[in-house]
Amino acid sequence: MKKYFITFFAGLFVVMLLTTGFAVAHGDEDVHDEPTINVLEIRDQNIRVATAAVGFLIFLVMLAIWWAGDNENAKKGIFILMVITVLLPTIYFVVSTLRVNFASPYGGPVHWHADFKIFACGTELDPPIPEGRFSNKTGTSVLHEHEDRRMHVEGVVVDDNEISLSNFFGSSGGELVGGRFKAPTGAQSFIEYSDGDTCSNSEQGVWNVFLYETGGTDIAHQRKLSIDEYPDYVLSPYQEAPPGDCIIFEFGPEKDVTQQICDFYQIAIDKGNLKIAE
Repeated sequence: MKKYFITFFAGLFVVMLLTTGFAVAHGDEDVHDEPTINVLEIRDQNIRVATAAVGFLIFLVMLAIWWAGDNENAKKGIFILMVITVLLPTIYFVVSTLRVNFASPYGGPVHWHADFKIFACGTELDPPIPEGRFSNKTGTSVLHEHEDRRMHVEGVVVDDNEISLSNFFGSSGGELVGGRFKAPTGAQSFIEYSDGDTCSNSEQGVWNVFLYETGGTDIAHQRKLSIDEYPDYVLSPYQEAPPGDCIIFEFGPEKDVTQQICDFYQIAIDKGNLKIAE
């Protein structure tokens, strides 16, 4: 009987291991995180299949304890059912994962980063703090931040809208549209400005969004993103930053260039590993 218990718990572990990623990803999803195929429905179905498999495995082990007894044939039959109960969901999860990966324009999971800073009326804002969560992650499973002024793209990207700037801030409870920006600055506080609003000195301001991009080289180019461009901007596909993007959000007088720069960009410059194009 001991070997059957070992087999059962091994199978249970495999099913739970395969489904943990789906369950965690689903828990962090948001209405802003809406891919072109119904990934949410696929993940819901994965959870239902996993729940049914675990429940049936528990039923089988109870059956082996209270009904099969010393009947070797009965125990072998139950063991075969356990194997089938583990194998079929495993195959299903593999197929559904491949389906999502094939739907991605990037061919599967990615791991990218971009740094950012936010300034309003001359003051730098702290990164958003998640409210009521055990982790420090704000955003979706695919696009999020860890209170580190860094955008993290992790997982399978099915639609570029998932990793746009507007989705990044929208998924954390804020908003980013042309000329309007709202972002959490604490557990229950937000910064919110629209073009034409005034700072404490009664000076009207606008949102200036600047991008440092390297194209994978050791030279960064700064450019200003237009009001129509920055909400839909998609991060550059690099794991480190730099060469990943540095994005500066500034509410204040309209200007064409910024003197602000992300911390890791400045470190790379100080080390001689990066130059800013003139």
